[in-house]
Amino acid sequence: MSAASALIAADAASETLLSLLGEASTRPVKALPSREELIQRAQEVLGSVRTSIPPSILTDLRSTHALRNNVVHHGARAGNSDTVRACAVARGLLDLMPLVHPATTSLPAGAGVASAVAGVLRIPDLSDELRRGDDEVLAGDPGKVADAAGIALGRLLQFITPPLRLESRQNAFAARADYRDRFGSQLIEDIEHVRGLVDELRPWIVGQALGLSPAEFARLSDITGYYIAYATYPTPTDAVSRSTTPSMADARWALERVAEMTFRLWSSGAIADREDRVFERAADVRARLAEKGEPEPSSAEDADSTG
Repeated sequence: MSAASALIAADAASETLLSLLGEASTRPVKALPSREELIQRAQEVLGSVRTSIPPSILTDLRSTHALRNNVVHHGARAGNSDTVRACAVARGLLDLMPLVHPATTSLPAGAGVASAVAGVLRIPDLSDELRRGDDEVLAGDPGKVADAAGIALGRLLQFITPPLRLESRQNAFAARADYRDRFGSQLIEDIEHVRGLVDELRPWIVGQALGLSPAEFARLSDITGYYIAYATYPTPTDAVSRSTTPSMADARWALERVAEMTFRLWSSGAIADREDRVFERAADVRARLAEKGEPEPSSAEDADSTG
């Protein structure tokens, strides 16, 4: 994104935040209020909670908005420092939001869509992985970003009501007929064939149910890898496995898609609130046990593993 585009986006964010801050103002409002009118409305509401927009933010708010107008209407150029100031203004206004709207929370600097979704969920198993993914984006580790996205996606499929699965529960070799029973052998073979066809169709159905096209869902699966849940006692653990490390652009894309799916399903009531933890990361458990010098717990791969 160019400095000019970033400046315009940050200024638009500031305008939205001013509107939200001044939502409860008693001042008359026009259909298209000016920036100064929005400032006065926000200041009135903030005054009711004994605070105001800090003078330094107010100064930069006006100057960056004026520069934005010159960029859009007169072809002026914006520099990186201008963009930084505009972003700082939006951040400063965002930090005031909880004072006016107590239900809102301010995200840490650098947090993205995943952290925003995590903030509204009451499901630690999902929220922690989404936040972890954003932290790894800032740390510049695409492998760990993809790990967080893959684990969040795997857990999401576990918590959806009704559940979504990508593979049949039954083991393909679980049923065997007597060697003299040709009819039984053929029937089992036919059932396995149909099961295989259904498993091939599942990604097409599951992807669209989650809000992604089949091609997008295939890309997401390639980036995040194969999700595995282990029936460890007393708390199940999980992990992801992949053959290659994705690029940061791909890993971030995957994390954002998982966050969007999570929010969409949560807002539609497909995920029940759950304040207790169900899963732990296998890597975290191994690291904790290694610190204590204890052996790793025995585990069996869960039949609900997804890829």
